[in-house]
Amino acid sequence: MADISTMAGTWIVTYGRYKYDYTFDKSGSVRWRDVWDKAQIGIGRWTLSGKKVTFNWAGSTTKEIWVVDADGANAIGDVHAGYGNFDDLVATKSTSAATANDLMKQWAECYKDGIPFRGPHMCHFAIP
Repeated sequence: MADISTMAGTWIVTYGRYKYDYTFDKSGSVRWRDVWDKAQIGIGRWTLSGKKVTFNWAGSTTKEIWVVDADGANAIGDVHAGYGNFDDLVATKSTSAATANDLMKQWAECYKDGIPFRGPHMCHFAIP
């Protein structure tokens, strides 16, 4: 089950044609950065209730909700924003260099949990 400590860190987030890095801290703050346009950044707050993460983005009406897997390393969710509604959000917690080489294990765990795996080192067209 996800908890505050497992959420803390950097996550790779994709939905639609968008890709972001989110950085969570244990105090409930979160920063985002657009991977394609590094000038696009923002801040907000996050809360965790069970497996559900909700976001409150500063200066935005965007509604974003994630459901985190049991290991606290992957999530799926929805985004409702002024630029569109998306139900294909996939978030993967960045791993340390020591565990980044075990992509097959991460992929298998996501497959087992029914969560698409879109790691930063994996072609999203790959099939297990």
